[in-house]
Amino acid sequence: MVADRRAVSSPLKMTMQVELDAKADSGTVHVEIVATDTIPFTGLYIRFTVIEDDLTSGLKHYDQILRDYFPSTTGYSITIAEGDTLSFSEDFEIDPSWVLENCRVLVFVQNGKYVAQYKREVAQAIQGPLLAPVPDAVANLTVTLLESDLVLQWSPVSTDTSGNPVEVDYYQVYRDTLSFFEPGSDPFTSTTDTFYVDDSGVVGDAGTHYYYAVTAVAGSKESDFSGTVGEFDTGLTNEPPE
Repeated sequence: MVADRRAVSSPLKMTMQVELDAKADSGTVHVEIVATDTIPFTGLYIRFTVIEDDLTSGLKHYDQILRDYFPSTTGYSITIAEGDTLSFSEDFEIDPSWVLENCRVLVFVQNGKYVAQYKREVAQAIQGPLLAPVPDAVANLTVTLLESDLVLQWSPVSTDTSGNPVEVDYYQVYRDTLSFFEPGSDPFTSTTDTFYVDDSGVVGDAGTHYYYAVTAVAGSKESDFSGTVGEFDTGLTNEPPE
């Protein structure tokens, strides 16, 4: 029965963005719902929750523990038809007892409160971490000379700092003339590739050397900086021996 129901596609598509201000113990979740087909349900409600994983009681371990409904358990009544788009922004408070790294926001659309509990059906749901995952640092950064250009290459980042899969949106390339520079807020450039060719004429000046570091960006989170690589030009003089 469960497998048969999973084979039926939902008439709703949902996207979600979570904004968290951990210092203020609060956040906001933004949700968009698009009706892509005829809605076979009536009396729909949207509900917002926070759930937490990795809780223990004695020797027992629990995941997906409901921590809170916001703004209330009943949620909001919604009306949506094929082709419609609805948007919601809802604030929530953070309980200091929660372990934020283990918490997720779960939002779901369900046929309503006047339907018997055992007959209620979730039309669509979406969830995401309360804390946006931070990508691992870029590894294996190298620089090679290609005629008068410098080619930077690095390994793709596919996991976050907790070892979970993460999808990197792009990479930031930082450049400076100091070998042990502290990358600032403004990158030199960005790219979705795992390489970058600096063809801005940096090669050939014995008085100026260029060094590079790269970060990975996923959503609003940027990784730590990679190791630094660079180029070093040496000037030769043609002086006769004494």
